[in-house]
Amino acid sequence: MTEPAHLAAASANAVTAESPGGMRRIATASFIGTAIEFYDYYIYGTAAARSST
Repeated sequence: MTEPAHLAAASANAVTAESPGGMRRIATASFIGTAIEFYDYYIYGTAAARSST
């Protein structure tokens, strides 16, 4: 059984830790995601504290 065309193309373009620069790209994406999540919780916590008083 063969893969559908869109899955085959996606797996051919996948970034892996073994590819050149792959680990740096993965780490950068992880850092950006974590920073956005931290900022989201900071804003939510600030708004919750201000609205509760």
